[in-house]
Amino acid sequence: MDLLTRHFREWMRDHWNHPSNVIWDASNETYAPDLAAKVIPAVRGLDLSNRPWENGYNLPHGPDDPYEDHPYLFSRGWRDPKNAFQIEELENMNALGRANAAKPSAHAAILNEYGWIWLNRDGTPTTLTENVYQALDGGKGTPAERLSLNAYLLAALT
Repeated sequence: MDLLTRHFREWMRDHWNHPSNVIWDASNETYAPDLAAKVIPAVRGLDLSNRPWENGYNLPHGPDDPYEDHPYLFSRGWRDPKNAFQIEELENMNALGRANAAKPSAHAAILNEYGWIWLNRDGTPTTLTENVYQALDGGKGTPAERLSLNAYLLAALT
């Protein structure tokens, strides 16, 4: 933990005055209790602005820290297109119960990697989402149609 704490200190010193830095992120999609128990408390006081810390799948460390959520609604089609999300399911959705991590009610959520229907800039599916789009559009959608579908589905989730 000493080496990790030292790396966090150096990282913070390199970035704490950057105007776009509004939150510190200790980890992404990681459950590592030592981050909250040892590393974050050791470096938190270095930030005189007292910005919040996002802490992966661990519970938040401080009273104003958010928890991490990855609402991968469409990921069911990742490995098995036969079990993929169906657009009709949007009719019965609500925002409850989508978090991948513990959800302390008094803390804000940070939505990471929202949706799991990623596209490349040219409108083609990413390697991880080829099966998802196979299920959604039969693999026959044009890049423009996929970009439009992507926007529609993401808007429907909010």
